[in-house]
Amino acid sequence: MYGARVTLERALTEYERTGVLPPPESYSRVRVFTNKVTVGGVDYYCALALDWRSLSSSGFLAISTNRTALWVDKERKPKVIDKNYRSPFFGGGI
Repeated sequence: MYGARVTLERALTEYERTGVLPPPESYSRVRVFTNKVTVGGVDYYCALALDWRSLSSSGFLAISTNRTALWVDKERKPKVIDKNYRSPFFGGGI
């Protein structure tokens, strides 16, 4: 998850600077994602999303305009993924 978050943060920096998205990789694709995501009563206005091939069946990672990374799960509530986040090892999802 750390690598995906860093990839998305770098993509947002480059997108803000140039207006260009990074080219797709064999394992991931960055796309524009301008939806509002609410976590714990706080609204996050998103800028980009990252579809990571190994995680795409579960959801995707988004980044807000204030640089907060969010996991948008297909079956569970979204959650903030900050630098202290550690994913569970067994069966707990992201």
